Amino acid sequence: MVINKYIAGSKKYSNVQAKHKPYIALDVENNPDTGLFICASLYGDKKDGHGKLHKVDLFFTNRFKLMEWIVENGKPKNPKTKHKHIPFYLVGHNVGYDVVFIEEIIDDDKTLWAGSKFYQGLIRDTNVKVYDTLSYVRGKLAFWIETLDMENKYGITKIPFNDDKPPSILTKELQERNRADA
Repeated sequence: MVINKYIAGSKKYSNVQAKHKPYIALDVENNPDTGLFICASLYGDKKDGHGKLHKVDLFFTNRFKLMEWIVENGKPKNPKTKHKHIPFYLVGHNVGYDVVFIEEIIDDDKTLWAGSKFYQGLIRDTNVKVYDTLSYVRGKLAFWIETLDMENKYGITKIPFNDDKPPSILTKELQERNRADA
């Protein structure tokens, strides 16, 4: 009789525990009329070479500075070691729209698209993988925030956007909305 070694609760896997993965959420806002980059936020955790987690909460108004930060912080600390240090995983909801603004650093040979739908990719010259949460769940981000009660549990909410305000207030509101989306 052959026993499936992958059955939950089997002796072989009874003491296996999930490891915390360092995720950084990415969200990009663009001008809906021109398609040009406006701003981006990165929010989450990154691991240093010693396995220590560091909080990341960054806002960018320059897409080249965004790409520079991702590549510099995603590089292996010691590329000669056998251990594949992964400082963070970059994630986003419907990130296919966002990766066009960092396409210069995406490794095309290691990117999975199905038609126009982005599933996953790799940042060039790093071990940083990019994932789209929309590949794993269906629905809008606001739906999942409400369904998982994320506002009460974690303080995460979708901030409504009002573009009738003056530009100075709009910029601050856009920054807050963008960070909340990330």
